[in-house]
Amino acid sequence: ASAQGVNVATTHLLTAARAKADASSLTQMKLSDAAGVVSTTTKQLVTVAKTVSEFEEVEDEDITWLSGNVGGIRMEMEQQSRINQLEKKLEQQRRDLLDMRRMRYKK
Repeated sequence: ASAQGVNVATTHLLTAARAKADASSLTQMKLSDAAGVVSTTTKQLVTVAKTVSEFEEVEDEDITWLSGNVGGIRMEMEQQSRINQLEKKLEQQRRDLLDMRRMRYKK
């Protein structure tokens, strides 16, 4: 819901700016590019958040019951593997965002 709010606010800002400025101005083009980056980044954030929420579905009862045996160790290792995958995805998303920003500033 928050991500949708960011997209709505960005759209409102962009609409207001378009109404008051020359549509073909350099500033307007940069603003449109920035709005696109905000939209893309927000979508990526939602994707990462959904992925994280999938891994949080393990119930506390299962963790307590398995904590002292071999199943608990396996579960711990699987959880660490998931964390590592998420960290890798997050780092890639950060690199993608940095690349987008670099492309925007080169223009």
